Amino acid sequence: MDEDQFRTAMLACANAILPMHIGQVMINKVFGRAMQSHAAGLVVIMHCEAELNLGPAATLAALKSEFEQSRTLSAFIGLLKCTGFIRNGEHPNDQRVRTLVPSAMLIGGLKSWLMQHVKCGAMAGIEFPVPDLAGRLDADPYFATHYIAATRNVLYRTRASLEQRHAWAMFDRFDCGDRVCLMLLKAHYECEQTGNAEPWFPLEVSRIASQIGISQSHVRNIVNAAETAGYLKLNKRSGEICLTPHLLEEVREWHLMFWSWLKDAADIAVERSSVTSSLSA
Repeated sequence: MDEDQFRTAMLACANAILPMHIGQVMINKVFGRAMQSHAAGLVVIMHCEAELNLGPAATLAALKSEFEQSRTLSAFIGLLKCTGFIRNGEHPNDQRVRTLVPSAMLIGGLKSWLMQHVKCGAMAGIEFPVPDLAGRLDADPYFATHYIAATRNVLYRTRASLEQRHAWAMFDRFDCGDRVCLMLLKAHYECEQTGNAEPWFPLEVSRIASQIGISQSHVRNIVNAAETAGYLKLNKRSGEICLTPHLLEEVREWHLMFWSWLKDAADIAVERSSVTSSLSA
């Protein structure tokens, strides 16, 4: 895969994912931290697994066994209930236990996010086992359920990777840091298209903060941390920044790895759905 192919895929990724967050203040506050997004994702994954008889439905106890911050997790689940993203359900084997049932909005949000990443992965050269996998996910609810259920390992691999030292993990440790990073990458690749060998572009702190719904000081903290880590250069006199090759290479490695995990999930979903269809035939 040549570098131009990845640039095209990464710019498409930013253009597809950012609209899900820009202007969505409540979404960014509820799902701004990695733990929150991962916990909500696991609720949906377990729900899909249960729908297919591949595993138990999600419960608070099951989530607590996966995440260390049990008190924070309990508060977050309470917030999801208050905002209508999940509701209590009846456990099939124990009336004392309440399951966590994701709303159609939460399931649809995860599916849309996965579809966009699948499209970008295909643009980057990832060979998925289904032609137009994103289209299949959109048109075939049964297969989409299988696919989401198959992303449990994607979640585990992502969480493990974000514990390591690399550019995407550094940004992701900040609330909404992944969104800030995408906005910087979008500006970089758009500026690069003009032919600049080392693209410098304005650091629009106010715009970034207002569009995501975070404070300007928080944006500056993220930028300062990235500068200290060698991921960008900041010209305080002109107010411009330049992303370093170090950042761009590690972002490239991370996304190609992540998109390959989505391909692995597709392999599992195709196999499982084919077996289930054969048994029901």
